[in-house]
Amino acid sequence: MMPRFRSENADSTVLVVTQNPSSFGVGALISNTTGNDNTALGSLADVGSGSLTNATAIGGKAYVTQNNSMVLGSINGINYATASTKVGIGTTAPSNVFTIGQGAGHAIADGWDTYSSRRWKTNIHTLHAALAKVEQLRGVSYELRDSGKHEIGVIAEEVGKVVPEVVSYEKNGADAQGVDYGRLTALLIEATTAVCADRTPHTASEDNPSHSQGWRTKWLRGSHGEGGGDGGSAVVARKGRGHVA
Repeated sequence: MMPRFRSENADSTVLVVTQNPSSFGVGALISNTTGNDNTALGSLADVGSGSLTNATAIGGKAYVTQNNSMVLGSINGINYATASTKVGIGTTAPSNVFTIGQGAGHAIADGWDTYSSRRWKTNIHTLHAALAKVEQLRGVSYELRDSGKHEIGVIAEEVGKVVPEVVSYEKNGADAQGVDYGRLTALLIEATTAVCADRTPHTASEDNPSHSQGWRTKWLRGSHGEGGGDGGSAVVARKGRGHVA
């Protein structure tokens, strides 16, 4: 392993070079001893072990503790940091831990999971009056003002009056910002369960386990064939909304 050396300039920015690992910033990568291919950019950016491999910490007081990993920004309470960094793409002022600027483009991935284990939850209750809440929501089509792109979705302000738990707001607490569409699934599950329980005249039995399922399928498709009649369209009556998309 090559010996470490430091190059310090007038404003105390320090460059540290070893065998493959490299850093830039005051005290950056100071904990690296025998590690390889590690990088630290920013004041006090560092690794959690002296023997990591291909670990990268970017930003002041950023701290990485695992091989083949990259950490962007500081984490409050870790490595002397007193604040957590917000990461932005297409925006100069990210409002969340990770923010893609509005109109910056469409992201794509193979999947995105949400932490949801029972281990991290308490005071768990089944949602009540779900169908009544769904009846107060509406799906709309619209064009984006900036690009004119045609989309479908919901209106955050309208959803916030019914299911405030899934709506995010600006710092002023008044202007709606976005809707967590994924969490609306919980409401739709309970609403659908309520509809099926109310409409199913018989319970499936061991002798005829498909009886209930077959009746539900017929009802969902509509009495006049799939997509016809008022069957499936009657799931949500849209009572009392008084407006049309």
